[in-house]
Amino acid sequence: VAYSIDNLTNGKGTYAETVINGGTVKSTYRAIRQFLNGVEAQNILTINGGVIEGANKSVWMQDPSKNANTGTLTVGANAQLIGDVYLFVTAGSTEWPVEVSIAAGAVQGEIITGNVPAGYELVNIDGNYGVYAGSAKIGNTYYETISAAIEAAQDGDVITLLAGTFSEAVTHSTTKRFGNKNITIEGAANYGTVLTGGIYIGYDDNNPYTGSVTVKGVVFEGKGLSLVQLDAVSVVDCKFNNVSGNAIHIIADSITETVTVTGNVIDGATMGIMVRNGLTVVIDGNDISNTDHNSINLQQAHNANTYPIT
Repeated sequence: VAYSIDNLTNGKGTYAETVINGGTVKSTYRAIRQFLNGVEAQNILTINGGVIEGANKSVWMQDPSKNANTGTLTVGANAQLIGDVYLFVTAGSTEWPVEVSIAAGAVQGEIITGNVPAGYELVNIDGNYGVYAGSAKIGNTYYETISAAIEAAQDGDVITLLAGTFSEAVTHSTTKRFGNKNITIEGAANYGTVLTGGIYIGYDDNNPYTGSVTVKGVVFEGKGLSLVQLDAVSVVDCKFNNVSGNAIHIIADSITETVTVTGNVIDGATMGIMVRNGLTVVIDGNDISNTDHNSINLQQAHNANTYPIT
């Protein structure tokens, strides 16, 4: 048979719940299909124990439309899933309101995802797989917004942005002071994070703090990156596309400031790189094109000891 169990919701009225505590469920194709096609009806599959074996997949959670279809999948440590688990979302979906808890040791195979929307991620935390929603994470803690992650970050933390396109305008200024901490903000692998609202961290009221920010591997579209009066700043391997205003804007009025801008690609901006002051400023290996004004603008450079540009 194609599916030994077909746990199906379709529309508003159908409710489906299957609980397996033992025994064997076996198929020459996929042992259990969990078909999520309802935005209100509950689709619940709980596997507490027993053997679930499918020649193609042991469990297939199928989300067949772009609607916000709901579902809950729980696999306990006493279950035995022989075959991959496949969590599939229709391409182009923007929401995935599912609850997933899968004991990693119960699966003899892989847990595979398809077309997971931006802001969602399947993660193994302490031997249990779950779906987490948000824009950023610090370690195993997820944050709905990038601003919330920056607010929560402690000295030395790395904030990892999730893959996807995010419109949040990230701002930490005079009303929400950055504080004396050194953080790194890095995009998802392979330039998977695209920000359309830009980032502004710092303030310009002549009260610099001894904190530093490194931003690396992020794609900025439409809005750029501003880092203001921090003790040290690094912008590394980022991409800036069609930015209104400065792609990279650094105000470095602290005399102890070190500024490093390396390996970035700027294609389209009012101005490419603008740096004001800084004790040591290194601008190296950047590719800048299609700016309305200066590709690189250095202001009040007499305060700097070195300004190598290569």
